[in-house]
Formats: sequence, C-alpha cells, structure tokens
Amino acid sequence: MLGIDRDSSGRDVRFAVPEFTDLLRRSRIDQRLTQAVDEHRVTMLSAPSGYGKTVAVAEWVRGYGRPIAWLSLNRYDADPLALSSGLLATLRRTARTMDDADMLAELDVVNGAAIGALHAAVCSAARVADTPIVVVLDDLHFAGTRLTESVVCALVEQGPPNLRLVLVGRDPDQVPLAKRILGGDTVHITSETLLFTPEEIAAVAADFDWADVDLDALVAKTGGWAAAVRLAMLVFTGGRSDTRRKPSARTDDLLLSIIADDVLDTLPPDLAGFVLDTTTVSDLDEHLAVGLSGRPNALELLEQCRRRGLFLERFGDGDLPQYRWHNVFASRCRQLVALRDAAHSRELHRRAAELLAEHNPIRAIEEALVGGDPDLACRILVDSWTLLLAGRADESPDRVLARLPEPYATRPEILAITACAIDMAGRRSEGQALLASAEGDSAANRPSDPADQWRAELTDACARLFLSDERAELIEALGVAHENLAHARTLGPARYAAYQLLLGRSHMILRHDVPEGISLLKSAEWHATETGEKVLARRAAGFLAFSYSWIGDFTQAEAVLARIHDVDGYSDDWSTQIGVPELSAVGWTAYWRGDFDTARRAFGRCLDSRSEAASYRSIAGQYLAIIAAIDGDDRERRDALALVRQIPNTQVRGAPFELYRTVAFAKLAEAEGDFDRAGALVRGIRNDLREAPAAAVVAIDLIRRHVGKHAAAAAVKQMAPMTLSNYVRASLLVTSALIQRADGDYRAAHEVLERALDAAAPERIRRPFLEPDPALVDLLGEHGRWGSNHMAFLADLRVPPRAIDNLTDREQQILGYLRTAMTMTEIAAELSLSVNTIKTHTRSLYRKLGVQNRRDAVASAARKR
Repeated sequence: MLGIDRDSSGRDVRFAVPEFTDLLRRSRIDQRLTQAVDEHRVTMLSAPSGYGKTVAVAEWVRGYGRPIAWLSLNRYDADPLALSSGLLATLRRTARTMDDADMLAELDVVNGAAIGALHAAVCSAARVADTPIVVVLDDLHFAGTRLTESVVCALVEQGPPNLRLVLVGRDPDQVPLAKRILGGDTVHITSETLLFTPEEIAAVAADFDWADVDLDALVAKTGGWAAAVRLAMLVFTGGRSDTRRKPSARTDDLLLSIIADDVLDTLPPDLAGFVLDTTTVSDLDEHLAVGLSGRPNALELLEQCRRRGLFLERFGDGDLPQYRWHNVFASRCRQLVALRDAAHSRELHRRAAELLAEHNPIRAIEEALVGGDPDLACRILVDSWTLLLAGRADESPDRVLARLPEPYATRPEILAITACAIDMAGRRSEGQALLASAEGDSAANRPSDPADQWRAELTDACARLFLSDERAELIEALGVAHENLAHARTLGPARYAAYQLLLGRSHMILRHDVPEGISLLKSAEWHATETGEKVLARRAAGFLAFSYSWIGDFTQAEAVLARIHDVDGYSDDWSTQIGVPELSAVGWTAYWRGDFDTARRAFGRCLDSRSEAASYRSIAGQYLAIIAAIDGDDRERRDALALVRQIPNTQVRGAPFELYRTVAFAKLAEAEGDFDRAGALVRGIRNDLREAPAAAVVAIDLIRRHVGKHAAAAAVKQMAPMTLSNYVRASLLVTSALIQRADGDYRAAHEVLERALDAAAPERIRRPFLEPDPALVDLLGEHGRWGSNHMAFLADLRVPPRAIDNLTDREQQILGYLRTAMTMTEIAAELSLSVNTIKTHTRSLYRKLGVQNRRDAVASAARKR
C-alpha cells in the first residue's frame, strides 16, 4: 500500500511545515488568509520567487487552529502520479494526527495510480471528517503543465465544502480559476498582498531597534520585496565590519549586491566561506555539508546559519535533520562563487556530484555537468541507470541523457543506456536498433582502463538483457553480467541491488538456473529494504514471488506475497513494459492448486493493468484459455480465444510465446470437440519442450489424447532427466500413468499415479488431476479402491463447480470420498460427522444426480466433467 513518503533516512520532509526564525508576525497576511480559507473552498496564492509565500503561509498555519495537511512539492511532482501520491500521503498523515479512524479508512482503500478512485476517496474522507480539513500545496509550480492531469485539479473542479485547498506557487495561470473566482468558489491572493507595506517595514525597524535607519530609502531600495527586506534586516542586525570588503561583483542584480556586500561580508570569514560552499546545492544534510565544506562541525554551522536567519529552513527532528537554502539566496551565492573563483565553483559542483551519486544520481549527474565534468556525469549514469529504471519511478534518465554533450552522448555505453530508456518508453524496435549500432561501436572502442572495462561489459550485458529476444544471446549476456557483478558491489547497496534485480529477473524469464535467480532476488530485496529503496524492494519481491511459484514452492510464494500488501503494482514505465509479476504469481499458484476462480481474477487483473509486457500478459492469456477449456462455458472460451490471438507468434525476451499460443489454441480446440485440429496443432510444435516445462505438460497430454501414446511417452522421456518442479513432475507422472493404463498395465499405472500424488499433495497441487478426461476420472476412481496414502487429497479432488452446480459444498466433498474405497463409517470419521448425516447427504446427491448407488454417482460425475 501506499504510505507516507519518506527519504532514505525515513524523514517526513515533504509534509513538515517549514520553520523560520526572527520573523515579524504579519497579522495583515494572517487575517487575509484566514478570511480567504473560511469563505472560499480554493485559495490561490501566487507570486514570484522571493516574495515570502512559504513564510507567510507557514506562519499563518501555526496560528490557524484547524487540521492542516501540508505538502511541499519538488521537481519530481511534474509526474501527476507522484503529486497525487504525495497528496494522499499527507492526508493520511493528517488523519493519523487527528486520530480519525473513519477518515483514514476512506483513504486506505486506494493507491495513487487511479486518479478517479483517489478523488472519490479524498472526497469521502473529507465528508466523514469531524472538522474542516485544509490542504496546503506549497511550491505548486514544480507540478508544471501536467498539474491538470493530477487529482489536485480534480479537487479544484469538484470537491467537498469542508475540504479547503490552499495552492501556493509562482504561476497564477497554472490552474484555470477565472470562472471559479467569478462564481465565488475561489479567491486569488497576488504578490501585491505579500509586499511589505511601509508600516510593516517600520515595524521591522522598531522590532530590531533600527534607530538610525532611513526608512524611506529602505522602502525604495527593497520595494517591499520580502527577500530584500529580510536581507536588509540581516545587514542591520549583524552590524557592519570595519575591515576592508571584497570588491562588489559587477552586476545590476540588487540581491547579488546585497548578499555580497551586506550579508556575507558581515559574517565571520569562516562562516561566510561555509555558506558559499554549502549553497552549491539547495537541499542538504549533515553528510553533504561536511563533504562540501570540509568542516567536521558542519551541523553546528548549519544551525548557526539558521539562528542568524540566513535563508535556511530545517525539516525533521532528531539527529538527522534536513536543510534547504532559499533558492533566491542559494542561487546568488553560487553566482558569487563562480564570479570570484570559477575553478573553485566547478570543483564544488564536482564534489557535490560525488557525494550525491549513490543516493541521488540524477542530481549528481546535473551537478557534474554544471561542474564542467561530463566524464564524471557519464560514470555516474553508467553506475546508476539500472537503479533509475527499476527503482526510481519518478527519476527517468531521459532528462540527463539529453543534456550530455558530444562526444559523450555517443559513447557506446551511453547509447546502450539510451536504447534501454527508449525501450522503457514503449519504442522497443527503435531501442533494439540503437543498441545494435552501439555494440558495433563498442567492439571498435574498447576502454583501456580496467574500471572502465568492467563498467562497459556490465552495461552492454545488462542492456542486452533488456532488449534482446533470442534465448541463446540472452543466456550469453547473463553469463557476462555475472562475471562482472562482483564489481557492482563497490557502487553501494542500492545500485548493487538494482543489478541483482535485473539478473534475477532474467533467470526467471529465461527459465535458466532459477535457484540462482531466486538467490539474487532475495539479496536484492534485502539490500533495497535496508537502504530505503521501497520501489526496488517491492519489485524484487514481486519477481521473487513469481520465481517461487514457478518452481512450485507455493508456500514460499505466498509468504513473499504477504509482504507485498498491494499486488496491483505501480503505474510507470517499468511496470508497463516489464510487467507486474506478483499478479502472475497469485494466478499461477491458484491455477496449479485448482482454484480456478482465484486464478481467473488474478490473471484478469494482469490484463486490466497498464502493462504492455508480452511476458505476463501472455501468461495470463494462455492460462485463462486453459481454464476456459477445462472449466468454462462457450462465452468464456470465445473470450479466451481472442486473448490467445494477442499472444506473439515469435520469441520475445527469450520466452517461446509461439509455444504458449499453440498450446492454448489446441486446448480450446479440444474443448470445442475439434480433436483433429487439436492434434494437428500439437503435432506441429517445433519448440524444445524442455524450455517451457509448464506449457510442455499440457502439450504432452494433448499429444497423448490426439496424436498417440507413443509420441507422448517419448516426450515424457525427453523431459525426465531435467530438474522439474513438483507440479510438472506430478503432471508428467499422471500422463505416464494413463499411458500405462492404456497398455493394460494397471499395477504400474497405479504405482506411477501414487508417485504423482506424492509430488502433488504437500503443496496441494490439484491441477494435474482435474483434466476432464474419462480415462483420468476412471483411473482416480480405481486408485481410491486400489489404496493410497493420500485418500483425503483424492477425496478433495472435486468436480469443477460448473459441472455439477446444484450440489452443496458438503455434497461435493462427500462425492469426492465416494471415489475412494472408504466405507461410510470411515468417511464419517474423516469428516467428524455421524454415519446417519453422511447417509442423508449421500441420498440427496444421488437424487440430484439421478442415480441409485455409489458406483453410478461416481460415473455420472465423471460424465458431467
């Protein structure tokens, strides 16, 4: 489920109301905001940077006295899904703070992927709240032009009366509000309201005892602009140094002059140098501050800057606070460093890139480019691209790829990464063509440095794992990736986990050394969880669940699925192109356990998701077709036929989809009574059945019935030396038992069937015994009388509910036991019922089946199958 967004340290940075020090309380602004929020459902506060929007609203919030949900947007909220998820998270946080279980219950039924559902849930939550809720969205401009696609605009257009929105941003036209303002539903507060009045500037002067200040000159110089007024406050409260000042930067930028001459020069030199170094980035923590400044006491210096009111906000409490420089101040400081010492400026940006590389690679790449080091930017991108694609849904490498200059942008490894990004965007053929050209260049330009060699080899191998369709080439690429995987440990646990995820997924998709893939996925999930990479951990768990279900360890698969609270997946490029394997894991497990209704629902959700991935959609289509053939009606089989036609008729990502398609078509043909077509389809299979054992067992049983038992026996023999999952082994043993029975060797048939039950019973694998084949029904009935160690399991192999839908659950259960050699007394003891109760249910099911005795009841049920 979606929860409160946190950074890697677990802090609720986006939802904390910023704290400021040494500020004049502007009652005029407080009253204006209170009036706006009390009288209007939507309040828009817009002004350019530096007008004190956040300060004004934050101070008003602290004195307002009603529940407030705060969300500070950032650059990643240009994705409507990220913004909608953030809004949901802050409302959940507020509901918990209010201890409002009803409100929280309404919010907990959705995730951020469905805008309509989220809008409905937010409206419902607001309606059940005991008091009006105010939602403040700060820095709305970060949402960009796609704001209209998010739930925010949906709530602006239509929201409950007791949900009040306060939108704080730079662009007054970002949200179309003109009609709503005319209708009285919305009010717009502009920058004019935020300007300091002469009276407020005078109050500032009085508050700070500026006895000798020329107020008229100050009003004229600042124009009432909050940033300039605040800077002036620093100048007068800090005093002026008598020491010689550095020459002013030659610029007409008023703020640059104020910062250079009247703020930084009044600070102790070491603190001024610390400020200039740490404003290289706007958002930082102690680690970044220490790395940028070289000061071990950086945290103490940051707090000193806050106390001095140097445009620094703090978020979070405890030992690991986050800090944010005001962008107007930080950008001018960066400009000053560049004007005074360009080489030092570049060095600071390169230092920031190194410090950010492991946990924030996109920012790191941008810093490296600003620092004039595209080679460093390329290295960070090469080290981080798998993490960005697999674990950072809101951080696509696209935007930094486009900024790399020549010749860096056309390096073979960068072209390979670009090809994978193109594939993730849904243009697979274009990505494959680009990778092919990049590999040609790579062969001619192999790096000489060993560190560059392993990076190039690992990047090329992983790109082929993304883009190749040929199984042999994929297995070769997987081997090369394994040879270089140990080097990826040096990149830190998050990036190492991303590489493990990609390799583990490839093992699963290729059905190649799946236990090794499981080991990689387990490690990937652990590392991702430990480093706070929730998306990466979730994806590793999804592939791990499907891997366990594929090898038949359904108990372990269910344990992993229990850790994934919501199996609907994410709505992003990775999920769209790669798929959501946890849904398939649920369907796969249910299918082999004979729970066709659950399998239908799970595979149906695979098809309903946004995924375009051929692998999991094709798995869903194939098994929905098989279920329809065994347990469906005419309409379900027609729908299934349409799904099978969508399965590719070629190999994709190393998976033999043409085999899946053929088996599904043959199964549906058999269900329609077209045995000649079913036989012709399976006779024409040219794939190596060993590459897809789960599909192979269906094909082999179709061969037994519609081609011949000798051909089926040969196929079983070909599969026998393999390490097989328990459901494949049970299926092949059932087919072998039926071949033995057809040959008249009844003793051997029952011995082989007992081995099939030995394989199937521990994981409750029922599917191999549910085929509507009269020979199998007879064999199972005979086996109950022949004797078995699995009598209860045999009895539980009920007729599919569609076959005899007028029997009660208890009658279905007793009918299963009637197929065994157990007496009525033994059946009663097994079910903890009296013999008379068993006889009453038996007479009822005889009447419904139109029979007079036990043998005829079993035969009638078999015919109905």
